[in-house]
Amino acid sequence: MATTTTSPPLAAVSSSDTAVAAATTATAAASPSSTRVLLLVGLPGSGKTTFASRLVAAGGWVRVSQDDVGGSRPAVERRFKAALESGEGVVVDRCNCSVQQRRWFIETARSAGASVGTVLFASPVSTCISRVNQRTDHPTLPPSASVAGIVRSFVADFEPPTAKEGVTFGRVVRTDDDTSRVLGEIF
Repeated sequence: MATTTTSPPLAAVSSSDTAVAAATTATAAASPSSTRVLLLVGLPGSGKTTFASRLVAAGGWVRVSQDDVGGSRPAVERRFKAALESGEGVVVDRCNCSVQQRRWFIETARSAGASVGTVLFASPVSTCISRVNQRTDHPTLPPSASVAGIVRSFVADFEPPTAKEGVTFGRVVRTDDDTSRVLGEIF
């Protein structure tokens, strides 16, 4: 009998075992005058850009994406700093798969007085690979024979976000219903 498995650690993540989701009580719906930063966390193809696009379309949010600057971390950091000064919410649309990758964004946002939250996209690895291979216009990771290896390389170093990182809001998205629920909490 064949069994279908999803690769840990993402397959093992649940709302109850993600410390940031369980340990934080503040919501992203902070006072309108405070700057909010939302770090999206997940594998390529997990739904981060779709989520960010819906958030921006609703108004009051600026999307900062490393994909839009050719994959350059320094360029996305410059855009992030400029976006923080805009007075709008800032959604950071990149994989952010480790504490180290998130640290600069969290520290920079907090030093600017912003509240910081995370949304973890816990899509199965096989789904992410399939989605990446179906994209026709992605600027940094187009469909190719190497996509599966690239996506799996993110899994190897993946660290779910925790409240210890200094975030005040954390949610996990697995389904379209979760996406709608989390977006509703943010608005």
